[in-house]
Amino acid sequence: MSFEHILWNAQALNPSAMWLKNLHDHFPWATGVDVFFVISGFVIVYSSGALFGAPGAMSAFAIRRLARVVPLYWLTTTLFLVISLTMAHQVNGTLGGLSYILASYLFIPSTRPDGIVQPVFGLGWTLNYEMLFYLVFVFCLRWRRGYAVLAASAVLALLTLVPHPAVTVLRFWGRPIVLEFCCGMLLALAAGKIVLSDAARLALGFAAIMFLAVMPPASGLPVHGGAATALVAAATLGRRSHTPPGMVEQWIMRLGEASYMLYLTHPFVMRAVALGFSHAHLHGYVVFYLLSCLVIAQAAAVALHYGFERRMNAAARRILEALFSEMARLWPMRQEKDAR
Repeated sequence: MSFEHILWNAQALNPSAMWLKNLHDHFPWATGVDVFFVISGFVIVYSSGALFGAPGAMSAFAIRRLARVVPLYWLTTTLFLVISLTMAHQVNGTLGGLSYILASYLFIPSTRPDGIVQPVFGLGWTLNYEMLFYLVFVFCLRWRRGYAVLAASAVLALLTLVPHPAVTVLRFWGRPIVLEFCCGMLLALAAGKIVLSDAARLALGFAAIMFLAVMPPASGLPVHGGAATALVAAATLGRRSHTPPGMVEQWIMRLGEASYMLYLTHPFVMRAVALGFSHAHLHGYVVFYLLSCLVIAQAAAVALHYGFERRMNAAARRILEALFSEMARLWPMRQEKDAR
């Protein structure tokens, strides 16, 4: 998805470069969101193996996910707000009232003044779905893994069956895209039980990419969600490698760890690079712009993740652990008082 945004900005930098428009319009770059949701479903189940049915699983999961997601999103949303208020001409989008801004911080789907259901910082729409998934999943941790996945999948599937609800939140959460979390969760159950050969995985991934290339970009969930699931299956349903990772693999792993930072910061990077190119009158160097954005965004994300984000998340985790501990201490006291 980041590359799609960079392509869009490159078109704005040089509208006469029609090959950029063709590259943008004739391949479904937005499928990156679908891949992200499938991966999320897979990772949440895979990484929660020790939590299913365990005491304190719900609070442990909530602390871990809140500390990971909330601080950076709040920080980038605040940065976007500051830029919007001080340099409105540099920002795409419209600010709403206080209730709309508050809903954005709380991951509650809300309608912008222009009628689009999207938070203040536009990229946060995916996190609104992510938080829904976490909310459903955390209550399913009381059961064993298989039952938990089935229960979470059933709740998400039921949400999609609500017939055109008038409530914005339900209408947003009830979109079929939430089923991609279910696909990822089911792949996590299959991992280790279904092992594809390297040739089969390569063929599956290649077929998914070719399928996307020939289908219209506006195709619905069966196309994008199915292809995304196939790509994640090709990446996860193989034999475990015991070979030490090389330099390229190590960089990919580091970039994967910094992917959340990359996702939330790349709009600021590509806008800064675009302004630099514009001031330097380099409008015709769109290929150099694309490469610059990719390199700088990745390098900045890795540096910020290891130099800042991990420390921020650790601090947030300590605060949340203290908060949840205090809540657990007060809750028995409240129950005892009510019993009297």
